[in-house]
Amino acid sequence: MNIIEISNLNKNYRSREVLKNINLNVRAGEIFAVIGPSGAGKTTLLRIINLLDKPTSGKIFFSGENYEDCDRLKIRRKMVLLFQDTAVMSGSVYDNVSYGLKIRGMSKEEINERVSFALEEMGISGYEQRNAKNLSGGEKQRMAFARATVFNPDLLILDEPTANLDPKNVGVVEKLIRKIAENNTTIIMSTHRFEEAISLADRIAVIQNGEILQVGTPGEIFRKPESKRVAQFVGLENLFEGISEIKEEISEIYVNEIKIYAATPKEGKVRLIVHPESVIVSREKLVSSARNNFKGKITETSDKGVLVKVVVDVGIPVIALVTRRSFEELNLNINSDVYVSFKASDVHVF
Repeated sequence: MNIIEISNLNKNYRSREVLKNINLNVRAGEIFAVIGPSGAGKTTLLRIINLLDKPTSGKIFFSGENYEDCDRLKIRRKMVLLFQDTAVMSGSVYDNVSYGLKIRGMSKEEINERVSFALEEMGISGYEQRNAKNLSGGEKQRMAFARATVFNPDLLILDEPTANLDPKNVGVVEKLIRKIAENNTTIIMSTHRFEEAISLADRIAVIQNGEILQVGTPGEIFRKPESKRVAQFVGLENLFEGISEIKEEISEIYVNEIKIYAATPKEGKVRLIVHPESVIVSREKLVSSARNNFKGKITETSDKGVLVKVVVDVGIPVIALVTRRSFEELNLNINSDVYVSFKASDVHVF
């Protein structure tokens, strides 16, 4: 079941188009990430979903209810938007977390029970009487999540939840998001960090300049981007353009003077990606099922910890990831003559 359905949504600020023909469905219980650079329209989209802003045109449905006809207060009480900058009110942690419940007129007993449970879930049980403004950055973020989840929302909306945090607290927040999702709370989060979206999300929407470029699982976005803009945004390497001919249901793609075989039959002007981890580097030409074999020279290496990134000029620059052990055993260096190979099935064509 879809908790959010968005159809042909547009948002203009005066003459500027901020969102253009947005079409999205968010399934109940999933973590859905909206990724894109700053200014892409992520926050505007979240604000519209949370009923803080109105679209210029288009329709939105929450659990089948049209935003145009719904009881807006009733819908908003089923969702919580947590902004990038954690707002901390004066007073204790208890005051901060319980404030919204008091506004809703809940009994003291229910408020105490909910606050206690939310703080325990977020790992800050016993913090009720602490001064909220004296908490560390990570503790403030935990308190903000407790304040958001104390309502038991159907939908939790997170705007760049780790943008201002150090690496340690990024890990803390990501664990909190996973924990909240385990309680069947639907989460929509915006982020400009693709690694975070891959780690957390069930599905991802890539947005640039107010347009949704692609929606899919992390594997689909990373392994099979549908456009050059998506491939570039997620940082894919070995991205080439060429002319393809189909022969015996195999694409023969000419990139400059280099012919690359791809298992996906596509004809005409195409783009292709070969993931660096699929490229094999050897000193001698290998006898294997890989249809793509090229001789070249190493032009660049860079240390990636247990891996070494190697750039081999074969007429085009082909990037490979080699284990440090293999790199040392093959005695690879700048200007080393090597062969690179990869299977036709490892070439993604679009």
